[in-house]
Amino acid sequence: VETSSKHSLSVQTGSVNTYAPMGTIGEWLLDPYSVYVSSGGAASLADVGSFGVNPGTWETIDPNVIDSAASNVMLQAKFEVGMFSPISMAYNRVGLAAEAGGPIVVGAPITTRGGNITLIANDPAGEYTAPGSILLEEPLVIEDGGLNGGNVTLQVDQGTYPVNVVP
Repeated sequence: VETSSKHSLSVQTGSVNTYAPMGTIGEWLLDPYSVYVSSGGAASLADVGSFGVNPGTWETIDPNVIDSAASNVMLQAKFEVGMFSPISMAYNRVGLAAEAGGPIVVGAPITTRGGNITLIANDPAGEYTAPGSILLEEPLVIEDGGLNGGNVTLQVDQGTYPVNVVP
């Protein structure tokens, strides 16, 4: 499901549910210029999920909005993605992906229940002109719980740029 608008949009009272306990879970795609995950953020998933939504804006989304998603969540930003409050997905096999034209910073733990975690920095669809990187300051955790799933993918496109892990 893609939610988009030429300028701004909000889905603060709605939600998308593509949860499929016995099949493939769908995706909710959202995107501004920069995305920050931080407690108290007012953005909705619709504000932060594809490279074309809210161009030129900086959006902050509360982690509770992501935690309760019944669809795989895709955060896309033309510039950067920063995750500064813990994310803990509530549904089994629901994952989180973030794509940025520049850097991605994980400043708080990200936890799924068997869902994939995918981080792609320096994405060519973004508009960042300097090298992007991935900075992991906190853990990425997949709690399997017998679900037999979940992979972590870290990717930096367009050249050789670092994935930095802070001990």
